[in-house]
Amino acid sequence: MTPTSTAAVLRPAQGHLARLRFPALGAVVTLTTPAALAPTVEAAIRGVFQDADQRFSAWRGGGEAQRVACGARSARDASPEFRAVYDLATAWRFRTRNAWTPRRRDDRLDLAGLARFLAFEEASGLLTRRRQRWGALGHRGGMRALVTVRAPRHGQGATPSLRATVDGSAGTLRQVSVLAPDTVTAGMWATAILAGGVDTLQLAATQQHVDVLGCGVGGEVWSTPAFRSVPPAA
Repeated sequence: MTPTSTAAVLRPAQGHLARLRFPALGAVVTLTTPAALAPTVEAAIRGVFQDADQRFSAWRGGGEAQRVACGARSARDASPEFRAVYDLATAWRFRTRNAWTPRRRDDRLDLAGLARFLAFEEASGLLTRRRQRWGALGHRGGMRALVTVRAPRHGQGATPSLRATVDGSAGTLRQVSVLAPDTVTAGMWATAILAGGVDTLQLAATQQHVDVLGCGVGGEVWSTPAFRSVPPAA
């Protein structure tokens, strides 16, 4: 795959957009929907992220993630829910050929980034069951998730897990968007590509049902056919 000369621009949905923002897992979570959420739906979504925060946030004093990160407990001795996400993180490290890692530079385990994508996926399912649409794209006869990750500037504007992932990378990409069947796949590939650069972008492009748009620091753009097929905004 070679750089393309222009990048596709995805048109935002028309009409008023409602945004739900709250802190979770070391970041500010933002969900954008075409209409305001019913109070019961909003409470359920907040609950999804609150549960993930309590289990996987390394910044929550006395929490399970902090005990594992500090070495007070082994990941293998943690709860079944924690071990399941740990095993998934290990699988993603191998899948991305170590471009993404669940460990910080100080070698402490940090599952918050993966847990956040899992929470978004759960929230997406909840909204679908409640018949409310949100940030997914209809594509090739089905719904696909779009995740965009931007490189932090001098370590600012990013969670510790994202900074740890991109630290030491070649820095060839400043922004990556991935279109995939689910939020976890899109988010994990986007984060890995930002860290691994063009080589990881090429690897992701070989995956079935995964499309990539990468913007280089020098203005280069790499894109797979799904992104090139989206007409530029007028």
